[in-house]
Amino acid sequence: MKKNLWIWAVAGAMTLPQIGFAQFGPKPGQPQQPKPATQPAKPQPLPIVNLNQPLPAKPQPAKPQSAKPVVQPPKPQPAKPVVQPPKPQPVPVVKPAPQPPAKPQPAVVVKPVAPQPAPKPQPPVVVKPAAPQPAPPKPAPAPVVEYRPGHKNHPLRPPKERDHYKDWAPLRHKKFFRSGEAPTMMQVSMRVGQEVEFKLEEKIGDGLKWFARCDASMVDVDVDHERPRWYTFNRTSYSEVEIEARRPGNTIVELVYARPGEWDLGNAPEKVIQIFVHIE
Repeated sequence: MKKNLWIWAVAGAMTLPQIGFAQFGPKPGQPQQPKPATQPAKPQPLPIVNLNQPLPAKPQPAKPQSAKPVVQPPKPQPAKPVVQPPKPQPVPVVKPAPQPPAKPQPAVVVKPVAPQPAPKPQPPVVVKPAAPQPAPPKPAPAPVVEYRPGHKNHPLRPPKERDHYKDWAPLRHKKFFRSGEAPTMMQVSMRVGQEVEFKLEEKIGDGLKWFARCDASMVDVDVDHERPRWYTFNRTSYSEVEIEARRPGNTIVELVYARPGEWDLGNAPEKVIQIFVHIE
């Protein structure tokens, strides 16, 4: 609290000066004003509370704001003392120790190398040619097996050019051939999907039947054996042969007339009919 110092003296009087301290408030020598009396507070009317209404929410007190931190100025750092470089130390002088004198080494005597004798020349190596090896024997040619038409163990021979079969007898549709009168070489021209039918005679009493050999990828051959209702000795019957073309090309169809047991064993058949088929 600050205080003012007042000094005063009375003129014409030999008195000591008087010292006083001023205080907050009225100046000295002035009368103090009386404080006004406080008026009594007026009575406030009581509020009317409705019990059917919910109570109002209590106001939340405001949180006091945190005072900002006072940033103090940095303290002055004391000055670092000046480091003086160390004084150079005197280098000690080391005197070398006296060495004894070296003893003289005896001289090295180098003996001359004796001359080596010259190598003797070697005789040239004569390489004898190897004896010729005998040529390997040539494989023996496969025996030429004569093609026998209709033989069980002989595969079908592929056909030659079409001109080779021009002299063969033409095959007629729906024709009947007797066993002794049927030609052994016939030709026919067909289209894909076309069929040719004919009949061949066969004897029931001798046990002979007609069999077909063909290339199933080119043609489809069906042999149907017809038998009479009443069997008599030496009575003849017939087999109906049907040839159907499947894809274009040339092929050979063989019809073999033989006994089934003998033909399966490789025996020669009684008769063979060759049919050259040209498919367009």
